[in-house]
Amino acid sequence: FWIGFLIVSMVRAQKTRQTILHNLETDWLDRLSSIGAPLSHYVIFMPLKNEGNRRVLFQTFRSVERLSHPRSLVTLIPIVEAEDAVTLERLPEVVSAFSKRLQVEPFIYPTDDVPVKCKATSVTTAGRRLVERVERGEFTPGPGGVKVLIIDADTILHEQDLALREWSHREEEVRAAERGLRGVILQSLTTYTANYWKVPMLPRLHNTGFVLYQLGKMQTQGDYLVLGPGTSIDLRAFQELDYFEPNRHNEDMQFRYKAVLEGYRVAPLKLPTWGQAPLTTRESWGQIARWARGAVDVKFIVRHRRMTPPS
Repeated sequence: FWIGFLIVSMVRAQKTRQTILHNLETDWLDRLSSIGAPLSHYVIFMPLKNEGNRRVLFQTFRSVERLSHPRSLVTLIPIVEAEDAVTLERLPEVVSAFSKRLQVEPFIYPTDDVPVKCKATSVTTAGRRLVERVERGEFTPGPGGVKVLIIDADTILHEQDLALREWSHREEEVRAAERGLRGVILQSLTTYTANYWKVPMLPRLHNTGFVLYQLGKMQTQGDYLVLGPGTSIDLRAFQELDYFEPNRHNEDMQFRYKAVLEGYRVAPLKLPTWGQAPLTTRESWGQIARWARGAVDVKFIVRHRRMTPPS
């Protein structure tokens, strides 16, 4: 069974690889311009927690700066808890280095009255704040509206990322409407940067298998329900879904499960994002254990949503 599954996955992965290579070499912004497509204003949420590595932050900011999307339609929002002294000490230095070339609006919020301090709470709080700003006219949408992209502190985006997302959102929204669905969420391929070869052998094998699984999964017809950053969604849809579920181990994946139950499609964006792989076996297995706990939590979300359908 497992040998057959591996062979099928490798065949599917090869097809995905060919598509990804094509997407990396295509000027998607030029294609959008050729058809007169209205462009969205992308708000990139980057939740931070005890992030004192300047080099990691600098790499992420630089990848956002290099995106082939009009700079007036890209806003990076680092999200930080007011009590996070480690991140607040390092972040201003990086923000000042990019402030003249990139729209960066740090969102710092107090957590005194927040019962659960986690990434899900940070993203939800920032999402609600953004909706309020749009409604009050304090944030300017693009001709195509506002879309939210959620990344991690160490996520590196390809320069074609937003342009391909815009193209893919347009195509997938049409397909979703034909199927009677409410909308679409895009999720990109999660892979790793050069530090991958510094990782011990066993965690490296696990990470390699995870990437291979994603490549194969992208060829299936079902929803692309996998872990990782690189989730993008229309802001109004994000609001209608009531943002992330609080106090969850895998808030991003569980949000996508909730979206499917609410009538949305989760479609793959056949383009990679790069992140930092854990450098020690202890860190790697801690990450795997966290993912496993999150996968167990999913069934409780499914059960809750089915027992308490929206009125």
